[in-house]
Amino acid sequence: MLSVLAPGGVVVHLEVPIRASEATPFDLVRADFETRYNNEPFWLGAVSADYEAIARKAGFQEIAAGFQDASYGAPRADQRFEFGGTNKGVYRSWYIASARKGAS
Repeated sequence: MLSVLAPGGVVVHLEVPIRASEATPFDLVRADFETRYNNEPFWLGAVSADYEAIARKAGFQEIAAGFQDASYGAPRADQRFEFGGTNKGVYRSWYIASARKGAS
């Protein structure tokens, strides 16, 4: 990914808020079901991945990851979205990771 971005380019990954490290046993069973029977072969890998470590290893900078409240309409002019909110669960939160390619 780093090689296809222009200097200063940003990569953003949006994922369901389930994180395997914080998951309940039911969430892990659901992840296994999604992987096996719902045409989601990468589900367990996606909820288990350490996106910050992957971005760092690839050479990205300004790495941020965390939860963001879901939005179901256009944002208001005074609304600001930031990383690091509380995980409110599926349909109410997203897990987002972003990073920037260095200038050189």
